[in-house]
Amino acid sequence: MKLIRRRQWLSLLASGSICTWIASGFAVSSPAPPALQEPAEVQAAKQDSEAAERETEVIAEPWRRHEGDHEELLRMFEADQEIRHEITPENMREKLPEMSKLDRTHRARLVELMEEGALKTPYDFFRASVMFQHQTGGSQIGLELALVAMRLGCEEAPGMVARAYDRFLFEDLNRGQRFGTQRGPDRRLRKMDTKMSPITDEIRELMGVSALEGESSDGR
Repeated sequence: MKLIRRRQWLSLLASGSICTWIASGFAVSSPAPPALQEPAEVQAAKQDSEAAERETEVIAEPWRRHEGDHEELLRMFEADQEIRHEITPENMREKLPEMSKLDRTHRARLVELMEEGALKTPYDFFRASVMFQHQTGGSQIGLELALVAMRLGCEEAPGMVARAYDRFLFEDLNRGQRFGTQRGPDRRLRKMDTKMSPITDEIRELMGVSALEGESSDGR
């Protein structure tokens, strides 16, 4: 029964009904009030910490080669993940600019590869999704590519769809997240959407992300 429900859920997402679901979250909302200005050094420290928290996401399975995978894209993904493995609280200030430079180079090349139609396999789209999300403003294209990867059968793609959707809502639209995949440097949940019908822990499990078990957000 659980397998049937999982297939029904993933089919709903992959068939295009996800677009209606996503669009339903696009209603115009009042912008959040401006926060009090903090000292520059405090802002810099927060930015460093939040950047590392968000950007050092390490993905396990897509390191493996699959038949037909784009070799250059795989090498780019390996470099993307390796530099994130290297970042520690001690070397963060030094490594973050290096990582940002690599991300910009990757994004430019990803655009070229997409225009050439070079992405073919489920993991091509998955890896591109991960790397696009490592740039500011890349959450929407990251979500779109994760949806394609899921439609093509990438087993890890549902979790990436959930993370990309949360990032798109939280970072691009200044709305609360739905699945609860985004956390701050203190590991507390970022602002959650409480106006729409809830995403349950059962649904989170089906999408391959962690259950919240009643955990509350920090409201930011």
